[in-house]
Amino acid sequence: MKVSIKWLSKYVDIKDISAQVIADTLTNAGIEVESVDALASGSDLVVGHVLSCDKHPDSDHLSVTTVDVGNEMLNIVCGAPNVAKGQKVIVAKVGCVLPEITIKEASIKGQVSKGMICSLTELGVDKKHLKDDQINGIEILDQDAPIGVEALSYTGLDDVILDVKPTPNRADIQAIWSLALEVGALLNREVILPWEKDLHLKGSKSSLHVDSLTKKCPIILGKRFGSLNVKESPKWLADALHAVGMKSINNVVDISNYVMLETGQPLHFYDASKLVKQEIVVADHVQKDFETLDGTIITPHEDDLIITCNETPIGLAGIMGGEDSKIDESTTSIIIEAAQFNPSSIRHSSRRVNLMTEASLRFQKGLDPQAALKAMDRCVSLLEEFADAKDIEETQMVGDLSYPEKWVSVTHQHIEDLLGQKVDSNVVLDIFERLHFTPRVDQTTYSCSIPSYRLDIFVAEDLIEEVGRILGYEQLPNSLPLLPATQGGYNAKQIMRNQVH
Repeated sequence: MKVSIKWLSKYVDIKDISAQVIADTLTNAGIEVESVDALASGSDLVVGHVLSCDKHPDSDHLSVTTVDVGNEMLNIVCGAPNVAKGQKVIVAKVGCVLPEITIKEASIKGQVSKGMICSLTELGVDKKHLKDDQINGIEILDQDAPIGVEALSYTGLDDVILDVKPTPNRADIQAIWSLALEVGALLNREVILPWEKDLHLKGSKSSLHVDSLTKKCPIILGKRFGSLNVKESPKWLADALHAVGMKSINNVVDISNYVMLETGQPLHFYDASKLVKQEIVVADHVQKDFETLDGTIITPHEDDLIITCNETPIGLAGIMGGEDSKIDESTTSIIIEAAQFNPSSIRHSSRRVNLMTEASLRFQKGLDPQAALKAMDRCVSLLEEFADAKDIEETQMVGDLSYPEKWVSVTHQHIEDLLGQKVDSNVVLDIFERLHFTPRVDQTTYSCSIPSYRLDIFVAEDLIEEVGRILGYEQLPNSLPLLPATQGGYNAKQIMRNQVH
């Protein structure tokens, strides 16, 4: 999972800690970070304004430009086909060190060039994250970009990306919120999540019908937004998705992806006006073919979970939505679906149709039982603020969304015996509090209330492992196990077998 340090720092204050230290801390605590990579790099990059752009007198494909970079005017020869007068661009000044070259003053076919107008690929941005015009030409910035400012910071490319590989038992790390809580616990930093609880309850009486006709979908939520505006995403939202490898599409679709990455709960947004009925029903044994958003024609297997409307497929549950109900520029009302699906069912369907999506990967590993509610709350907040959402209807729910408190206890003696060292009781209590386990102490026994997102905590030994992780495994003493000294020899059964032989 790709994790943006800038995104993570919205929830926990890590500005004074390097990305490498965070990566090492997570890895030492059992959450492997496979790589630490800058999103883009360049030592002296500024925003420039192209004042003039003329054809090179001795070349058909080169242009000679004059660029204002704030404190000076630079003559730059540029070979990009899309460079033009009046643009705001990214300029690498003489001496700038880029991933593959260092910029020097040069004479190009008789014209002096004192810098370079850059494309994002020249800054080291992966091509798979870019549109064709960004790959084939220079990056053109907004007209309000301030001349002379540091370009990486302005474009949001001054970020470092961690490639985190959660272990199978830590499905919660698929959510950036949960990873923030983990980082906060390890570094003893306060974590503030932008979760406004119970916003999903907001809304007027709804005519939306939501149902599940299969045991493989125990929980499903639906919510209708009668009015909203589809438009370009705000820059911070597009930058956040771009940093973790997702292309920005529009504000509404981007919010669905952003909330999935935050909470770990995959969502799907349907254009309400494109549905023949205001309903979403999950079913299996569906036999009608349909087309997914990527153009794949799906012939459902009887075990596949299908999202239907009026008994017609509108999505392959947990994997990808249908083409007929997608969000586009004409969308004015939507229906949000958030559900819990059987992990093995999603795994089998995903493999069968050869569609491995961010959503399917999360369903396969298991979700926080409360994630659907968290995601719906967050969607209401973001859609109201950034999509002008109005005429919101009450959330329709199927299934038991209550989360029974789970308590796990451990004695102090058990902790010390298993870790092989003395641990102060106040330290143990502090660790459980940092993990948001709300511990209760009865003499030498700690009773912990396990948050819904920690699906890996069941027994006392799990709590002891948490103490060891937060203390730091490197702090634990190395010792050989104590074994009783015994005299070697055959037992009675072995003696009899040898006699028979």
